[in-house]
Amino acid sequence: MILAGVAGLLMKRWLSDFLKSWGSDSMSDLAYSYWGNLTISFAVYFLVSMGLASHAETVYKGLARERGEVDKRGSDFLSISSVLARPALIAARAGLNRVTIAVIALLVVEGFEFTNGFGIMTNVYDPFDYLANALGVALAYFVDVLSARAISVDRVSS
Repeated sequence: MILAGVAGLLMKRWLSDFLKSWGSDSMSDLAYSYWGNLTISFAVYFLVSMGLASHAETVYKGLARERGEVDKRGSDFLSISSVLARPALIAARAGLNRVTIAVIALLVVEGFEFTNGFGIMTNVYDPFDYLANALGVALAYFVDVLSARAISVDRVSS
């Protein structure tokens, strides 16, 4: 999903030109001005989600090793498929939920706007950027919820 957000950012100019070619100058201007905010906010949600899950996973594995539980759980305990299947459990144990992830992602992207690109990038102030950022995080939240439901339905039916 992070790559989808980055791809969306890279397609910003193309989308703007495409909409302009269809005769929609106002939609072209909207896409050019806010599509980047929306797509990067989308990517940041999943980036934050991965960062929190991997930190919790590292702590979880370390504690399991200290307690000697790795040997008891079998050889697949640290396998990639096993690791990919546990983020929901880890997030639940760490008290992290999608709303927390969304709030952190929103703070990151809104902080970027507020501080003029963290002083690294020049940023043109536009109050609607805050709305585009919030919409991007909200879209990511709903994609996350829907994909989790689709995965759980698929596991139940298998």
